Amino acid sequence: RPTRPPRGLVTPSTRLTRLGAVPLFVLRPRLGSPYVMGPGGTAGTRVSGAGLSDSITLDVIGRVRTSRAVAMRVAYENPPPSGHEQRYRAAVYSEFRQTGWARQTPRTKALRRERDGFFHLAEGRPRSWAEIWMEPGVSRGLVLPVETVAVSMVTRTLQLDQQGVVGVPFGRGGTLNYRAGMPETADLRLAENDRGTVPRLGSRDMAGVTPEIARLAAEVAGAGSVAEKSKRIEEYLATNYQYTLDLVGSRSDTPVDDFLFDTRRGHCEYFASSMVLMLRALGIPARFTTGYLGGEYSPFEDYYVVRQSDAHAWVEAFLPDQGW
Repeated sequence: RPTRPPRGLVTPSTRLTRLGAVPLFVLRPRLGSPYVMGPGGTAGTRVSGAGLSDSITLDVIGRVRTSRAVAMRVAYENPPPSGHEQRYRAAVYSEFRQTGWARQTPRTKALRRERDGFFHLAEGRPRSWAEIWMEPGVSRGLVLPVETVAVSMVTRTLQLDQQGVVGVPFGRGGTLNYRAGMPETADLRLAENDRGTVPRLGSRDMAGVTPEIARLAAEVAGAGSVAEKSKRIEEYLATNYQYTLDLVGSRSDTPVDDFLFDTRRGHCEYFASSMVLMLRALGIPARFTTGYLGGEYSPFEDYYVVRQSDAHAWVEAFLPDQGW
């Protein structure tokens, strides 16, 4: 197991990730389109995907990461730039509820196909494309690279919520196939990059911010810009706490406080939850996001295979000069 958390908790200015070149499905007959296996644990038990649900506890991603089941296959039109971090966004949670996270009641708008034949999620022209085959049960929405600006899919409409999550307005039973259009850049800043009014933090956003967490946040962050404070908190967590899956399944009424001030070890939900609450304690809007990080390249099929073991949680922070 890694002894440190995955680097790059904040989406703006995310950095490198590993791209494992592991031959996969060598003995599998070649098919016209990728065959995606259903989710399942090593003992045959069903494992939920790291996708869109209304609420999650702080061990969901940790449990999902124990499964080698395939979540998606991703075929890039052009190879990702060297050092590019493959980060696929599935769900966003804003309300902390003592032992886990819940989604805001989403405000959605219908997306219509535009003249170029694509559904546009944000400003910007797609310069490269990734074709995605997502297995049933992974998410009720579309799991997309964080920098996606457009989607190509056989459907009349899509739904886009206020946090940039794309929903499919119909039931689905089989493998879902769609294409994600991205700008020609390795920058992982979110495409829905609003630089307008800074989101306001309300009383519900401060749930879980204890006096101890607030004091630690102020001590670690120090003075400076929002980006500088966020960076110091990220580095503090990455260097002073240990990443482990040993705590999966443990229960506590105060999991974030226990992580920060007692055990000082945990999986990615603990790191991400701690950073969100510390940023909010400083008045910086932040939210808890789940999805997948990385994938294994299959040279025999020319796909990246994204597994449940690539499930990840991270932080999205609002920086005044960059947006989310």
